[in-house]
Amino acid sequence: MFTAKPGRAFEDAYRARKDGLEQWTEIADRVADLLVRMDTAEAELAATVHFACTGLCDRLGELPTEAAVIDEVLE
Repeated sequence: MFTAKPGRAFEDAYRARKDGLEQWTEIADRVADLLVRMDTAEAELAATVHFACTGLCDRLGELPTEAAVIDEVLE
């Protein structure tokens, strides 16, 4: 198992940015909960699908179909 420990500057950096970070706590927790259930290949695929879907949404101005997202991922 891999364990990461914050360095000496972490507490100072956290205190300086605490107010801005707190608004993202729930979203970060949900993303972490999702990713912890995946292996590396699954996380990479999920990120690719998300990126493709977001790009299509921006270009089309609406939610793309599942088929459109699959086509975008396969390109």
